[in-house]
Amino acid sequence: MATSQIPPEAQDPISVLISRLLAGPARPGQAFTLPGMTYGALYDMARRFKACFDTVGENRLPVCIATEDRAVIAAALLAGLSGGPELLIPHTLAPGTLAALYRRTGFTDAICTRDDLLPTGVTAIDPTALEDPAETLETDVAPDPERLWVWLTSAGDADEKPHLWSKTARNLLGEVDGLVNRYDINSGDRILSTLAPVDTFGLIFSLLLPLAATARVAAAHAITAADLAQGVEAISPTILVTDPSHEVALFNGNLAKGSLRLAFSTVTPTRPSAAAKMNGDRGIELVEIYGTPATGSIATRRRTRGETTFTPLDGIAWRVAGGILDVRSPFLSKELPIRDSGWFSVAGRVKADGDNGFTLVEPPMPAPATPPRPATGEDRQPIITFEPSGLRVPLVAGTSLHTLAADNGLDIRADCGGHGSCGKCRVLVNPAENFSPLTDSEIKRLSPEQLAEGARLACQTLALGEGTVTIPDTLAEPSEARGKTNISGTYAVDPTIRRLVLKGDSPDVTAANIPESLMDWLAHKADDSLAATADINALRHLSQFRDSLKEVTLVLHADTGLRRMVAGRQPASLGFAVDLGTTSVAGYLCDLTSGRLLAADACVNPQRRFGEDVISRICRINEKDTYLDQFQRLAAGGVDFILQRCLKQAGASIDAIDEIALCGNTTMQQVFAGLHPHGLGSYPYFPLTLIPPLASAGDLGLSCASTVPVFLMPVVSGFVGGDTMAAILADRPHERDEVTLIVDIGTNGELVLGSRKGLWVTSCATGPALEGAQISCGMRAVSGAIHRMWPDADNGRVTYDVLGEENGIKPMGICGSGIIDAIASMRHLGIILPSGRLDAADERVVRDDQGVGRSYTIVDRQQTATGSDISVTLKDIRQIQLAKGALCVGIEFLMRKAGIEKIDRTVLTGAFGAHFNWENALAIGMFPPAVAQSRVVAKDNLAGVGVVMALLDRKLRAEARGLCRRLRYLELATQTDFAMAFAMATTFPESAA
Repeated sequence: MATSQIPPEAQDPISVLISRLLAGPARPGQAFTLPGMTYGALYDMARRFKACFDTVGENRLPVCIATEDRAVIAAALLAGLSGGPELLIPHTLAPGTLAALYRRTGFTDAICTRDDLLPTGVTAIDPTALEDPAETLETDVAPDPERLWVWLTSAGDADEKPHLWSKTARNLLGEVDGLVNRYDINSGDRILSTLAPVDTFGLIFSLLLPLAATARVAAAHAITAADLAQGVEAISPTILVTDPSHEVALFNGNLAKGSLRLAFSTVTPTRPSAAAKMNGDRGIELVEIYGTPATGSIATRRRTRGETTFTPLDGIAWRVAGGILDVRSPFLSKELPIRDSGWFSVAGRVKADGDNGFTLVEPPMPAPATPPRPATGEDRQPIITFEPSGLRVPLVAGTSLHTLAADNGLDIRADCGGHGSCGKCRVLVNPAENFSPLTDSEIKRLSPEQLAEGARLACQTLALGEGTVTIPDTLAEPSEARGKTNISGTYAVDPTIRRLVLKGDSPDVTAANIPESLMDWLAHKADDSLAATADINALRHLSQFRDSLKEVTLVLHADTGLRRMVAGRQPASLGFAVDLGTTSVAGYLCDLTSGRLLAADACVNPQRRFGEDVISRICRINEKDTYLDQFQRLAAGGVDFILQRCLKQAGASIDAIDEIALCGNTTMQQVFAGLHPHGLGSYPYFPLTLIPPLASAGDLGLSCASTVPVFLMPVVSGFVGGDTMAAILADRPHERDEVTLIVDIGTNGELVLGSRKGLWVTSCATGPALEGAQISCGMRAVSGAIHRMWPDADNGRVTYDVLGEENGIKPMGICGSGIIDAIASMRHLGIILPSGRLDAADERVVRDDQGVGRSYTIVDRQQTATGSDISVTLKDIRQIQLAKGALCVGIEFLMRKAGIEKIDRTVLTGAFGAHFNWENALAIGMFPPAVAQSRVVAKDNLAGVGVVMALLDRKLRAEARGLCRRLRYLELATQTDFAMAFAMATTFPESAA
């Protein structure tokens, strides 16, 4: 079917662009090169090239383009697009490069006017000697955007073997089309380049770009400062194509803006001053391009607009995992190591900026404390290369691969905290002899096939010499976090903090000769006694104030007095609420005067690499005194990261932050405050205090003003923390006549039960299985996770949905909501027996040599992103049995202790609790019948809502301080019949099948 017969809205834009290019110019008399050739003459040359190429015949080798003449290159590209041979474009025309390409490809023809450049045996095609043009460039068949069009090259290794990158029409023209549309490049533009057209960047921006937009381009590229000045004067360019090194070498401070509206430049993180000079000194709109010859353009940013974030081009899927940028792009060359899932890891370190894009981490790696001395021969320190990121780090003796990766910004899953018991930190090493011997944990958890291919557990393996460590897709920890940011609105306001603007004369000595201080003067001027009080941190801050006192803004705290003073009139007052979870960190930026929530964001808790649950982290901190500081800094870093992202979303300054309120489980709050959690890991699991004292941002290592107060939510017990208190404040069950059960399911399960007559609370050891940890194919609820399943009665199989499947993402594993659905579906189909065993007689079950059912495959390896089966194993079922048994018995025992026989209302909350099928949970016995008989509602992250409310309303803080003393706490482990009841609750109800 010809392109013209397809409805316009259904046509492939790249096919349409190819057809337009081959149809010929709409304005033949318009110049293509300045000075030089018109579009009419250009297409005449292209038809001559087509006739020449047609005489060569099929199955021909690539034709090398050995010229820097823009018009000749453009004509050859048009002829190649019209069914001609593949074209080989060297990155330089140096004879050595051409000879290396000849040895590599064996090309026999080259477009060139100088025979002396070519290797012996290569025939020169002289563009000036071509005759008898083809009648047209158009073809009888529809354009094929996937046909190989061009081979690009880049400098190779020390043996001078250049790299070759194949490019289809879609690769190159898709990139060009996106840039033309994003920056409105049109026929009125005139382009001047400092880059040669054989340079990949020069080819795209100073040849294909004008060709696609019917724009004009300077015939020659500027090599010297005089060339540049002459080019500017001759064509009055509107677009400049350059790079930062040329800006320094050629412009020499003399480039005026003139008609220039845009300057395209490659990004050079090590030379930001050159980019700033282009942008700041000359007022030229600088667009930086992030990409390589092999990847094509990935993202752009406009420096003139103050952008630091790179925004990916349309059509490019991207994610940041462990500081590494992964992309799925139509511009990638097939020679790149693109994984089966379609993702390619781009070299270099980046940081995600929400959904907007990413920023470069400059420098890519932390600088060493002292410069390393040059090493040669055997003296050189061995290097460990982590793939697919390409990160190279020096070997550190006695350090596991997991720690080595984490210390350099690469997070590898470690659900067990690095004890070798979960098997989730599986990596591939090479050569095997340069790594420590296998441990018992590895022999137990890795199959013979995995061991044969070089698999190791990163937490168990030490590097003994130089080698490569490959981290599979599913084990690189993504920064994506779901389920905690879906709150918004305006809340009641009675803040602890307020700002007061003072304006008038500067202070002077009083006539009464009464002793007076700056604090006294401020209190008198403000007519507010709060301004006369300050703690030592506030006084230190005040002592450094150097601005005029004629107009200042005071930040006053209702309990502690003056917190800080800022110059001028700055009435904006913002607060930041934080839900510091075991798995993720969520933050909420609020206006302290209006109560409006301005921005929300979330990320993975950076402590997660040390274990999924708090006990793993407490054990780790107990190992070494310095580990507490490490964990505190990780928590503070996560809070800071989200704070910066929220400020950027709202377009606000960090100087406007006046207060922070934080909730979390008791362990998270103590560690964030720098308080050792030892007591929380041993009986009787006492917290240090139920009501934490007010802290300061400076003491906690946060980036806002050091005197900003940090409120920590009161806790109830060692395992019922400030997040549960925040949930109570948000839902307010203590003010209701009806009986409410709040179930917050995460890495721990917290329960609140009662009414205005009183509240009971307890904690259940559900473990991290319900968030995808300690499950053989488990993962968090991020892209690639199977999050919903149901039984298909027609084929007797379990069907599923995948997060991100609308973007072509294949399944990688199962998250918490998915594993609940899986167990319920398998019970419904009879695959799982009431005891929890797999029915070995069922042909769908995989059995071991003794005939015991061991696993059931949900997705076979041909359909997954990992190349491995996604299965539910007997061990996975046991983990869910333990979790669901603990939760069910916890609810029953809490009802018994509180003397409550009927629940009127059940509230499911938490990142997991509000996003799973509670009816399936009921079917497998996770909830007792009393829950089924109540009104069940799901509420997104009550803890987040509660901490926002406490940030904005000081009355709620006082209420929380009182509630933590009035709540009744049940320690399940002390109940004499708990063990028996728990064992009984681990079985599945008969009615589920």
